[in-house]
Amino acid sequence: MTEEHASVPVFLFVRARASSTRASLDDDGSRTGDAIRARTHAFIRASHLDVMSAPTRALEELLDGYRAYRSAHFGDGSRVREDVDVRGKLDALARDGQKPRALVVSCCDSRADPALVFDAREPGEIFVVRNVANLVPPFEGVGASREGGETLAAMEYAVTRLRVPLVVVMGHTRCGGVAASLQKYDDGPECDPHAFEVNEATGEGFIGNWVALARETTRRTRDETEGWREMSASERARALEREIVKQSVKNVETFPFVASRVASGDLVVAGAVFDVADGTLRTLDDDTGEFTRVDDGVSS
Repeated sequence: MTEEHASVPVFLFVRARASSTRASLDDDGSRTGDAIRARTHAFIRASHLDVMSAPTRALEELLDGYRAYRSAHFGDGSRVREDVDVRGKLDALARDGQKPRALVVSCCDSRADPALVFDAREPGEIFVVRNVANLVPPFEGVGASREGGETLAAMEYAVTRLRVPLVVVMGHTRCGGVAASLQKYDDGPECDPHAFEVNEATGEGFIGNWVALARETTRRTRDETEGWREMSASERARALEREIVKQSVKNVETFPFVASRVASGDLVVAGAVFDVADGTLRTLDDDTGEFTRVDDGVSS
C-alpha cells in the first residue's frame, strides 16, 4: 500500500476491489460467486496485513496457516491425501491415545524442526521436546536443583508412560546456543566470560543460566580437540555442536528409567546433527564416536 493510501480505511479498498471484480465478469457468468469471494477475501487479507503492526501481522499469518490447515483437513471440500488422513488420525488418537515411534530432543531453532526433518506426515508420529542447544543434564537425583526440569519431565513421560522405543538427541549446525556457550566459555580473543550475565533490571540472564549446562563440555572440547586454537570460529562451532549431542546422549543414559530399558534391549538412545544449510542429517556411530551422513539417495 502506498503512503498516500495508508490512511484510507481498508473497507474502501475492499468495496472498490469487489466492484472491479464484479465488473470484470464474463457476460456468460462463467466465473462463480465462490471465485469472486475468494479473490475479495484474499484482497481483504492482504490489505489488512499491509497496515498491521509487525506483531499483529505475525499473529494473523499464523492464524492464516491454521485456517489453511483446517480447510485442507476438516473443511467441507477437504480431500484426504493418499497417505495422510489427519482428521481420521486425530480422531483415533483422541480415542485410543498416542503411541509415538520416538522421542526427539532437539533445539528450539526454527530452522531445525524435527517434524520436517523426519517427514512426520501425521499427528502422533514423534514426541518432541525442544530447548536451546538440545541440552540434557545428567541425572543427579530427582530432587536435585538443576536447569532443564521441563526437558527431563518430557523425557520421563515419553520413556516411562508412552514407552517409546527410541530417543534421539538432534543437534544442528549454526546453533545460537552453541555460539553462546563458546562466547562465554572458550578462551579466544572474541570471548567474554561475562556474556549473558544476570541483569535483574532488564530481566535477562536466562540464556547464561541455561548454557551453563554446556560449560564443561565446551571447556573439554576446547582442551581435547587437536588444533583447536588454529580453527576458525565456524569450525569450533561445528565441533562443539557434535560434542554437545554426544554429551547429551550420554546424559540421557544416566537416568535409571532410561538405563533399565536400554539394558533390557527395548530402548535405544541415538544422536544426530542436522545441517541447516544443505538439509543433510548425520547420525552418531556409537562405536567410533563419529557422525556419518545418512544415505538419503540425494546426490547434492
